Amino acid sequence: TGSEQVFTVPVSGIYKLETWGAQGATDSDAYRGGYGAYSIGSTNLLKNVKLYIYTGENGKNINILGETGTVYGFPNGGAVTSKKNSNYNITFSSGGGSTHISTETGTISKLVDNKNAILIVSSGGGGSCNWWNINANGGDGGGIIGSTTSLNFNGVNPTGGTQIAGGLGGGNLDGHSADKWLNGIYGIGGGTTATLDSGSNVSGGGGGGFY
Repeated sequence: TGSEQVFTVPVSGIYKLETWGAQGATDSDAYRGGYGAYSIGSTNLLKNVKLYIYTGENGKNINILGETGTVYGFPNGGAVTSKKNSNYNITFSSGGGSTHISTETGTISKLVDNKNAILIVSSGGGGSCNWWNINANGGDGGGIIGSTTSLNFNGVNPTGGTQIAGGLGGGNLDGHSADKWLNGIYGIGGGTTATLDSGSNVSGGGGGGFY
């Protein structure tokens, strides 16, 4: 739905929670966006407790030939921004959003001071990379450390997110600060801004996740 959903526990008991993260965007028939993670677990819930559910959205594409703006997978897939129209026919792929269930309202990044409210998370996958002979699938989410791509611009490869840090961006990217979603930060997948007016180049966005 692109928004928070609320579930009120109808009766006290043990509940199975099962979530899937979203796939990163795909811009090629040959190379896919990374797959989202799968998580399952059980927890004891009391009657009338409210659960807040954020369902991850698949990553989105933006083509810099005539398109500007920002795209990402709700709620926290790594965003890709095109600042200006370009003569290059290149499509960039954002990351997929994570799916989580919590006992407090808010996206993961908003719960940084209340992590215990988060009951379960499934991370999203990274966007695919298909431009200028640098072609690779997006990294898959899940596991102790998220997977990464095998290729990137200038051979500078990104990293998957870990249990204690977001993934690092790769390639020759425009800007090196969290406010541009370059590296992954808590609760938000890494992304980048594409200007292409100063020789900068971009990769696909990372998937969202718990870190």
